[in-house]
Amino acid sequence: MFLFHSKTKMSNEIEKEAELIEAARERPFLYDLKTAGYKDPIMKMNAWSSIAAELNWTDGNYHFYLIILIALHFRKTLIFIRKSL
Repeated sequence: MFLFHSKTKMSNEIEKEAELIEAARERPFLYDLKTAGYKDPIMKMNAWSSIAAELNWTDGNYHFYLIILIALHFRKTLIFIRKSL
């Protein structure tokens, strides 16, 4: 979980999340079950490595960012669904 110590750090993390979302959106085989490359683990790993390079994430923590992003999205979606009922 991210702990923000300043508004600048928080906005940097939000910017990283937005960049990650956009980079993944450009590669539908990472999330769309109907695409040909969805079941290809090598293609997916290469895509994530490419995204990490594009976003200058040389620290190797891009998997961590991805997991956090997915968890946050899932939680927001779950809250939205519960409010809709």
